[in-house]
Amino acid sequence: MATSRVGICAEFSFAKNANNYGPYVITWKKYETCQGPKAVNLTTMISELVANETHAMVYYNTTFHSVVRIAEVKIQVCHINGIHKTTLWNYKVDKPCQHFAIASAMANYLPLQNNCIVKKCELYFQVNLTAIANQFFGSTFFYGEFLLKVNVLSNQGNVMCNVINILFSKKPT
Repeated sequence: MATSRVGICAEFSFAKNANNYGPYVITWKKYETCQGPKAVNLTTMISELVANETHAMVYYNTTFHSVVRIAEVKIQVCHINGIHKTTLWNYKVDKPCQHFAIASAMANYLPLQNNCIVKKCELYFQVNLTAIANQFFGSTFFYGEFLLKVNVLSNQGNVMCNVINILFSKKPT
């Protein structure tokens, strides 16, 4: 089951107008791995963002140290305004392998077995962030700077944690 919470924020408005919403250009400001919320890491992950004005790819080298059952995905979306960070959404998916979008994304990159299990292995894969952003946000979105934090979790520990800082700017005409 997916649950979400919308935060209250004074700096960001969901009211669409020509100054804050429309066709965009993405600048990938920062991409990094992070420490998940649990005490134990079940994987070792090395990743690198390679981005230019039109395209962004992340290259992964991930080692699963044991058999892991992916139980949960948490996504936090924040709006950044200078030094102020305001949470817009907290999204939690309890059964990610049954989620309409997350299940197919995970199946593209992970050798999933029944019940969302990944066996002990070492994986090398790449993720086309540009294609994912275009699929997820469409051709129009809110302008501004956003931070996405994604945690993939097992009941036993952290599987993956990434922080992505994105700037949506008005597309030049």
